[in-house]
Amino acid sequence: MSIFATKVVGATDKNPDGINRQQIIKMCIAGEKIILIREPNNPHDVCAIGVFRESGEQIGCLARHVAAYPELAYHMDIGGEVSAKVKKIITERSGFLGVKKTYYCIVEITKGSVLLLKKESEAKEIIKKAKSVEKNDPEFAINLYQKAMTILGEVDRLCEKNSEMDELVKIYGLKKWRYVEYPINRLTLLLEKLMRFQECLEQIEKYEQIDDRVGLTKKDKESLDKRKAQIIRIGEAGTIEDMGAKCVNYIFLSRLKLLIIMAKAYLKNYPIGKYRKTAIIENAHHVFYHSLRLASSKTQSGITSEVKAEEEQEFHKKVQFLAVMAKAIAEDRLAGNFKKKALQDNLNRLCEILIFSFHIKDAKFLKVA
Repeated sequence: MSIFATKVVGATDKNPDGINRQQIIKMCIAGEKIILIREPNNPHDVCAIGVFRESGEQIGCLARHVAAYPELAYHMDIGGEVSAKVKKIITERSGFLGVKKTYYCIVEITKGSVLLLKKESEAKEIIKKAKSVEKNDPEFAINLYQKAMTILGEVDRLCEKNSEMDELVKIYGLKKWRYVEYPINRLTLLLEKLMRFQECLEQIEKYEQIDDRVGLTKKDKESLDKRKAQIIRIGEAGTIEDMGAKCVNYIFLSRLKLLIIMAKAYLKNYPIGKYRKTAIIENAHHVFYHSLRLASSKTQSGITSEVKAEEEQEFHKKVQFLAVMAKAIAEDRLAGNFKKKALQDNLNRLCEILIFSFHIKDAKFLKVA
């Protein structure tokens, strides 16, 4: 919100009904509400803004530089909030010996918010936040990117409701409706990294249905097209869902193995340096959230075909507990014999489940641990 004062021009002109504006201005009082009305069809200035009393009597208009420079006219055209009131009435003397007195109105204008600009700014902040958490919390980043996509869709719909938007863009020399791009490239990149190919392809196809007048950068567009073609090729080798699930489960189990080894090493008092701590935290995040997804699904995870549902739920509880404890190890928060004993028991039970309930041929990693 911004507030500024300006002098109303055209105070000596007559209104169409023949009444001199000087007579109207003399009746104005400080604090009186003033109405600002856009006059886009004004032959002299497309940014023209008329100044009226609540009674409908015109007292003048805003100077051209006032209407155009702070983008006040554009602000009003796109639905921005604007209010005004009389700040004071001043007089200027002219003529021989200054006997001629001319009245002028100083108005105070409050430029409020614009819904679509607020939403665009909100989307920009969400995208910024998503980029900052991509590495440590990809699931949260994906949710943020999807939220930003939804908000930018609302911005576009608000623009579409204004049938004059394209004309306004030309009038004010603007290049775009908005300046924030859809984060579709970052969103689908994360989904591809997590091997969620079906969801990745659905997001791309959903975006392609959008009439995105702003568009993507050339680099992002090329990346998106390449990603789509690659996922389609994966689908030709087998169903995208099956291929994705196999890849995701393989990565999940590989990360789980790594956490088990690192937790065992910690219990054996092996040193854990800076880079190992970073690796523990990253793997703990992936394992924890993937386990949550598998545990909350109504069907079997597909990691094994024989384990019972009850045993699988127990397995995921153990996995999530390990992820939490591993993160605590990396952050130097795991202390005390009781916690170490709980970690050891959890690891033993996990290893039992992995050996006897799951078909894992490369069980040698347990011997390494």
